[in-house]
Amino acid sequence: MDTVEKRKLHRPRMLQGGKIVYGMNNLLIDCMIRDRTDMGARLKVAISADVPNQIRLFVTGDNALTPARIIWRSEREIGIEFTGPAEPIHDAADLQLRALRVHA
Repeated sequence: MDTVEKRKLHRPRMLQGGKIVYGMNNLLIDCMIRDRTDMGARLKVAISADVPNQIRLFVTGDNALTPARIIWRSEREIGIEFTGPAEPIHDAADLQLRALRVHA
């Protein structure tokens, strides 16, 4: 089956750990970032149905949370579009969020 490329930008392939943060900053889902640009990313998750439409992505090593929305999903992957700038963890008022950088 032929697939039609719908992305506006090529996403370099990568494999990097991350966490999907939602709710009152205390709900986390582990993920692997498969590819990423400044506009969005493709994430591998255990079950995509568990992920809400509005999230924040924590990328291991970045020490920041980036707001995003889901633009597509399959059984174990989701495509996200970043909806705002990354917020450094050290600026976060929530102690649970600051603890991400320690436990990541």
